[in-house]
Amino acid sequence: MKFDFGRDVEVPLSPCPTCGHEMDRATCTTGDHAPKFGDLTVCISCLTVLQFGPSLRLIALADSDLDAPLLEHIETLRAGMRKVLGKEIN
Repeated sequence: MKFDFGRDVEVPLSPCPTCGHEMDRATCTTGDHAPKFGDLTVCISCLTVLQFGPSLRLIALADSDLDAPLLEHIETLRAGMRKVLGKEIN
C-alpha cells in the first residue's frame, strides 16, 4: 500500500474519545483534501481509529467496525506511525 500524504489541514479542536489527546490538524493519506463528515483518521497518541462526525468532532471506532481491506490499510498506517513515533502501542 502506497500512501500519498497531502498537506496538513486545520480541523476543529477535538479530543480523542479514547485517550483525550487534543487534535487540531489532519493529514490525508490518499491525496490532498480536507477531511469531511465520515472520513477516518488515526489518533497520533493512542492509534485509535476515529471518524469525523458532525462538525468534524471525533468519534472512536472499534477495529471490528472496519471491513478487512480497510483494517489492513489502517494496520499498515499504524505500523508506520509506531516506527516514526517510536511508540509501542496496541
